Amino acid sequence: MSSKTDGILLIPGPGGWEIWQGNRERGFRRSLENGAMQASGIGKIPPGRLLMGFPVREALAVPFKVQTDDEAMFDDLVSMHLEKSGIRPEEDAGRLTDVFPAGREDGQTTLLSVVLSAPAEGTMPQRAPVGFDISARLFPMAGNAVTLWQELGRWVFAVTSGGHLAYFQSLSGSGLGADAVRDIRLALTQLSLQGVSLDVDKAVIWTTGHHSDPTDDAIHEFGRELGSEVSAEPKPRPVLPAPMSRLVPADVRAQHRARAERRKRVLLAYLGLAGFLAYDYFRLDGDLKKQQAELEQTRLRHSGIGLFKDDWKQLAAASVCLRTTGNSSRPSSIASTGRCTCWSAPSVPSRQDRGRTCVLPSSRPLGLASPSRARPRTRNLPVPLAASSSVPSGTTGGSCLKPARTKRNAGSLPTQRT
Repeated sequence: MSSKTDGILLIPGPGGWEIWQGNRERGFRRSLENGAMQASGIGKIPPGRLLMGFPVREALAVPFKVQTDDEAMFDDLVSMHLEKSGIRPEEDAGRLTDVFPAGREDGQTTLLSVVLSAPAEGTMPQRAPVGFDISARLFPMAGNAVTLWQELGRWVFAVTSGGHLAYFQSLSGSGLGADAVRDIRLALTQLSLQGVSLDVDKAVIWTTGHHSDPTDDAIHEFGRELGSEVSAEPKPRPVLPAPMSRLVPADVRAQHRARAERRKRVLLAYLGLAGFLAYDYFRLDGDLKKQQAELEQTRLRHSGIGLFKDDWKQLAAASVCLRTTGNSSRPSSIASTGRCTCWSAPSVPSRQDRGRTCVLPSSRPLGLASPSRARPRTRNLPVPLAASSSVPSGTTGGSCLKPARTKRNAGSLPTQRT
C-alpha cells in the first residue's frame, strides 16, 4: 500500500517498464514488473510524486575535461564543447541537456554531459512526471568497473571511475557476444584519445531472473573476450541521485506550464472570493455598530420610563386605609397603629395631624372594602385629615383600600401627594 509521501519511479526493465514505490530514506520496492514496452501503455500509475528514468539508448553521454572547478561555468563550457563536437540538441524541444561532475584531479574536472533525444509522440506516460533522469544514474554501481544490464530487450553498459558515473552507452547487439566486447573497447579507446582515461578493473553483469539472463558459460566467454574479470550479481534496487537531473522534455514542460496556469487561476478566484467576503463582513459590521449606537441613544432618551415604572412598583406595595368611627361629623381621637397614625370620631385632629393620610398594612385588595361601609365618593382614593373633618353621621367601622397589582386598578392609585 502506497503512502502519500512515497515517490513513484518509472524505470525501464529487461522486458518492459517497471514501477517502484518508496522514498530515499526507506528505499524502493517494485510494484510492477515487465510492464508495457512503451511508457504510454502503462494504464494505472499509483498516486505520488512521479519520477521517470529515460532508457540509456535515448541519451548520449559526452565526457570531457575542463581546467576549472567553478561550477558556475560548467553549463557554458558544455555548450561550447557540444557545439565544437557537432552535437546540437533539438530546438524548441524542452531542456534536453545536463551536466554532472565525474571527478576532480590536479585542478581539472571531468564532466559528463548528457544529451537527451526528444521523446517521440505517444511514448510518454499518461500522467506527466515531475522529474526526469537517466536510468544509469538511478542504480548504485561498483567503482572502476564496466557494468552491464538489460533495458527493454537491449543490453547497455556504464563505466564508473573514482566512484562517479563517467560514461554510458547502449550496445548494438541483443546478446553478450563479440559485438558487445568490440563496442565496449571502442568506447574506452575513444575516451582515452579525448583525454578521459578511465581505469577499469573488472566487469559486472546484472541479472534479474528474467529468461533473457545470460548463462554461466556465456558470462565466462564474455570475460575471456574482454580480457577482464567478470562477475554476475543481482540487479540492485534503484536509488534517487542527488541532485536529480534538470532534463524536461517540451511536452511535459507545456503540461507543467498549463498546470501552473490553472493553479494560478484557481488561486486568483479564491483571493477574489476572500476579498468579497471580507468587504461584506466589514460592511455588515459597520451597519451593526451604527444600529447599536442608535439603540443606545434611544435607550438614553427614554430612560425615565424605567424610573417611572419602578415608582409604580413601590406604590403598589403600600396599603391605603381610611378609618372613620362614631356619629360625629369630625374625628374624635387619634391613635397610633402599625405603620401610621389613625383617628376615630368624635375627636378633632390636632393641627399637626391635619392633611395626613392614614396608611395601614392591609391584606384586602383595593376595591374589596365592605360594601356597606365604603364611601363611593372617596373610593380608591386616600382622604387627607383636613378634608375629613366632616364625616357622615351613622358611619362606623373602617375601610382599608389597598392599591391593586392589576392593570385595571393602576389608574386608581393616588395622583396627589400631601
